[in-house]
Amino acid sequence: MAGAQLLTVWREARDWLFEEALPFWADVGVDPTGGFHDQIDDARRPVATPKRLRVQGRQIFVFAEAGRLGWSGPWRDLVRHGLAFLDAHPPVDGLYPTVFGRPDRGDLLYDQTFALLGLAHARRALDAPELDLHAQGFLEGLRRRLGRPDGGFNELGDDEAPLQSNPNMHLYEALLAWRQVSDAPIWRESAAALRRLSHEVFADPTTGRIGEFFSDDGRPAPGELGRIADPGHQFEWASLFMIDGRQDDAAAERLIRLATDTGVDRDREVAVAAQDLDGHPIDRSARLWAQTERLRACLMFRGRSTDPGHWTDEAVAAAGAIRRYLNTPSSGLWRDCMDEHGRLDSDPVKASSLYHIMVGYMALRDAAEGRL
Repeated sequence: MAGAQLLTVWREARDWLFEEALPFWADVGVDPTGGFHDQIDDARRPVATPKRLRVQGRQIFVFAEAGRLGWSGPWRDLVRHGLAFLDAHPPVDGLYPTVFGRPDRGDLLYDQTFALLGLAHARRALDAPELDLHAQGFLEGLRRRLGRPDGGFNELGDDEAPLQSNPNMHLYEALLAWRQVSDAPIWRESAAALRRLSHEVFADPTTGRIGEFFSDDGRPAPGELGRIADPGHQFEWASLFMIDGRQDDAAAERLIRLATDTGVDRDREVAVAAQDLDGHPIDRSARLWAQTERLRACLMFRGRSTDPGHWTDEAVAAAGAIRRYLNTPSSGLWRDCMDEHGRLDSDPVKASSLYHIMVGYMALRDAAEGRL
């Protein structure tokens, strides 16, 4: 019964993805002069905003994985289009520009990780082994600019911002993606270092939740900043631990249960934006991306749990929450944020969220077809 239920949910998601979202973003979302547009308004027109590196890397990922899911659109050409844009803006002193078209430093490590992720998925999608050496050189440049003695990476490479777990998590994600397509030791060793950092520095020793902000010495940042723990990030970390291997199943289970037990508002059936390390709410708004990460984590954990039916129900609830964000006047678009009263925003649609939707729906396909 659970398998049939997931198959029904996947078919509905696939129809939206294949018939509405991917065709739209493969057309209107592509800038013929290079790269991918960052935002689209409800009139289905690109918004005149500078392109962000994170969007370029994420859209390469999206179209590479669309091909793996079986989408019949021109995904190879779209992956090559994204790669060509990155080639036209190569790393300078180890880092890609984070925003194109204006001098803006922006987030450094966070944005770089998605370039590395996009390259990994392009390497697999296009069978392009030459990307491996390029990506290895890029990672070495990142280490020179932002690397820490403990194996982690600073966000800005100086004292302007505390050490942050989230950018390191996305670097961990990119390293695991490269580990799947390359035997180079750098990917395995770097991923192992970040896994250790997550347990020894980022995880709160009392609650087990993974915090967000830290001082340069690895201690939680002073004040309320050091007490933040986003439920969506607990789900993300859990999924990555499960991808990494079964040695971290206990940590993954702990994070999923913590995020599910206290981080989901059962009145709206959504994962909220932020809690503190004890599970008390800080921000009751709810972002689309957190619902997709809840979906992925619950689907991955159901096959490792002694109660798969419960986690199937949690996944189906998460999929239902996602559908609310996708119910927009213009097909193939979405809303990014729900306020604490259940009202969705009407801001221009950020292309960056399609990556999260794809992550959730890839897990849904795998679970529905017995791969998880």
